[in-house]
Amino acid sequence: MLEHAHVKGTTTTTDRDLNRVRDAIVAQHEFFTKWVRGECAGDDATFDAGVRRLSAELIGIMPGGKAFTFDAFSQYMRSIYASNPKFRIKIRNVAIRHRIGPVFVVNYDEWERDAKDSTPAN
Repeated sequence: MLEHAHVKGTTTTTDRDLNRVRDAIVAQHEFFTKWVRGECAGDDATFDAGVRRLSAELIGIMPGGKAFTFDAFSQYMRSIYASNPKFRIKIRNVAIRHRIGPVFVVNYDEWERDAKDSTPAN
């Protein structure tokens, strides 16, 4: 069962919420994988449709602590289109930590294979 947040204005979460969130995260990473592998069109329309779930206010934080904005991430992703046909991502351990209205705060593990930019290479 999911954790329940007890913050004023926060609603509880359900297994259905977790499934929806997990499906969205997996679908987003499937797009990233197809983009990096070159398995989709490399045009602006395809890219924009592929990242439509992401907020322009996105701030991602990598395990090593490096943070990135949506703009920086978008520029980077555009630059690596079709750069690695072996690249793979596996999403595990999706957990909803808090829900405030329609917004979910989520943690998940992202396992990459054949990622060229990983240090050390995997």
